Amino acid sequence: MKQVFFVLAAMAMIIACNDSAKVAGANDQNDAAKRNMENIKAIYHALETGDTSKIGNLMTDGFVDHNVYPDNRNITGRDSAVWFISQFHTFFESVKFEFVNDATSADGTYHYTWAKMTAKKVKANPLGIPEGIDFEDNVVDVVKLKDGKATEHWGFLSWGDINEIMMMMHSSTPSGNQAKDSAGKK
Repeated sequence: MKQVFFVLAAMAMIIACNDSAKVAGANDQNDAAKRNMENIKAIYHALETGDTSKIGNLMTDGFVDHNVYPDNRNITGRDSAVWFISQFHTFFESVKFEFVNDATSADGTYHYTWAKMTAKKVKANPLGIPEGIDFEDNVVDVVKLKDGKATEHWGFLSWGDINEIMMMMHSSTPSGNQAKDSAGKK
């Protein structure tokens, strides 16, 4: 439930920040916000295609990607994050991101993106998403920036955490199998 609340709050913040940037009218802030969104789109493009040739310079050496794995392990270091992004598109067929809204905080420290992710036929993946299903979800990404480069990333799915997603997906698998709890009961 906290995840759903956070996603809703983040979406509201994106919309509010977007509107306040227009009111402020500061050209420097608008230029930074545009540059940030171009950088974010480059990373999403790399997720879709596996082409990471243009994204290494968008992250600091000490970049940390939080909550990527179901066990909440982080990806640490730019090279590790670039490698993970290069592999991401292999987990899904036809992965696409449609941008709904985005904003940069007034001080330029954070960039928020709300996007819709769709994918066909999930393949074997370290994320724990069952193979063979079509996947669609809203995602909110929060990126912390320093001097225009990403230092940290948090990603949130609208369905909640990956374990909740797994429970929902397992209960609706084509074979009709119900997910089992930790005691092995359906």
